Amino acid sequence: MPPCAQLLTPSRSSRLEMMAILRVFAKCKATDGPARPLPTITTSKFHRSPDVDVFSRRHHYRPIWTAAVGLRPAGLAWLKSGWRLDDCGKPAFLIDANMRKAWAVTIVGVPDPECSLFGVSMRCLVAGSVIACVLASYIAAPAMAQKGINGNELYALTEQELAATIADYRQLGVKWVRFDFDWSVIEPAPGQYAFKRYDDVVERLAQADIHVLGLIAYTPSWANGGQRGKYYPPRDPKRFAEFAAQLAARYAARGVHAWEIWNEPNLGKFWGQAPDPAAYTVLLKLAYKAIKKADPTAFVVSGGLAQPATTATSMESLRFLAAMYRNGAQGYFDALGNHPYTSPRIPGQWMAYNWRKLTSTTPSVLSIMKQYGDADKKIWITEFGAPTAGKSPWGTEISEARQATMVERTFVEASSALWAGPVFWYNYRDFCPYQSDADSECFYGLKRFDGSPKPAYDAFRASPSPAHSGTPLSK
Repeated sequence: MPPCAQLLTPSRSSRLEMMAILRVFAKCKATDGPARPLPTITTSKFHRSPDVDVFSRRHHYRPIWTAAVGLRPAGLAWLKSGWRLDDCGKPAFLIDANMRKAWAVTIVGVPDPECSLFGVSMRCLVAGSVIACVLASYIAAPAMAQKGINGNELYALTEQELAATIADYRQLGVKWVRFDFDWSVIEPAPGQYAFKRYDDVVERLAQADIHVLGLIAYTPSWANGGQRGKYYPPRDPKRFAEFAAQLAARYAARGVHAWEIWNEPNLGKFWGQAPDPAAYTVLLKLAYKAIKKADPTAFVVSGGLAQPATTATSMESLRFLAAMYRNGAQGYFDALGNHPYTSPRIPGQWMAYNWRKLTSTTPSVLSIMKQYGDADKKIWITEFGAPTAGKSPWGTEISEARQATMVERTFVEASSALWAGPVFWYNYRDFCPYQSDADSECFYGLKRFDGSPKPAYDAFRASPSPAHSGTPLSK
């Protein structure tokens, strides 16, 4: 599809020019299909991008102005949105969840020659000293990212604490909870199972109408070759697949249909000291087939990838992902898991590199998925967060106020992204009382250890979580 032509980019765009664009808007047609009726536009509101200079440096084109109009049941309404990027580096609108149809006008500079605006080739119109690429076809309103939370503390709580925590989840608008179905805990000896506490937690969450993403991971010593720790892959991945199938069959009747296969397999500390993408892919494929056989409605997420550099004990996430695909992972997961921690940077900032790696680097997570035919699959952010105290060798500690800003920006960024599935905040409550020299891992919570809320708690509660996020499991 031909891209929009290179544009003249004046230093300023006058209101008269903007109104001229709106007047011709209703006459424009997308070149990829039949004309569709357009609204009569009688007013205009334009939102200057605060990041024009940053976008110009980052994406080699110059966005100038943008405006959009949407059709609500009550009539036309302007969409007020900041700039967002799709995977081609183009603006993507944050559209109200109640919007049924939407149209947009965007004035841009030099588009990427490999991508057309919004994925549709445009007819470029001259209006004053600029060329406006006008989208005249309907834009599907993207679903906002559902709010999830990591809840590994749930099965360690008393009945009273569990009930209070889940009630608070509901107050926060949580739609998903991710927690470990730890093989080493559930089956400490062959054929000896400890399901009761998991059954109780799943039942309580189902009563609260909260989905479960079950993380199947970690190996009992009897299945990992006698290793003293549980963070080793199984000697026989078929045994792991059998356990995964047993979970899927047991909990399907209790409403659990989403399963994540292992945690951060590109970190040696979770995979026998050294990551092995080929071995992980074998495990993923066997588990996927076993789960689908036990529960044909199941939804399988690949293990969320951490963001280390490549060393003797870790592998950079893009490199690991590409290796997974080379070893045949395509077709053996329904969504891709990722942990794009960026702290102390915030999603949307140029220096938030791990977040940018999802779509905006070369290569990116999305570009690798597209290369292997998985462009339509979602990326589930199964962990994301930041500590507000303690010590970290990576300097990830931030203030409580900045953590609240991170919550807000994370859900704004994910909500405007067509690639995003649910986002699972890590985590609900601090693991430790405050100590300045404690490990920062203790302090990722929306609440402090004593149960008092941090500013991020209110920010999380205020973040949108509509009823559907692009997964068949959503309600």
